[in-house]
Amino acid sequence: MKKKPTIYTDNSDLYDADKAVENFVKAHKGNLSEEERDTLGDLLDRRAAAISDVLGVEVSSVVNHKKK
Repeated sequence: MKKKPTIYTDNSDLYDADKAVENFVKAHKGNLSEEERDTLGDLLDRRAAAISDVLGVEVSSVVNHKKK
């Protein structure tokens, strides 16, 4: 089996973005208000951008979040 190359990167932005999503979801059980949905959308967009930076390819957010 061929060994995969190791990629070293500073992923503190990804860690912070992922933790922000995780903390938000833990704090908001049940249905979200429109404002909370917008906040979660912003957090998910931020996480997708951080993943893109780490991987070097564009990763789309899991939401269809559009700023008004």
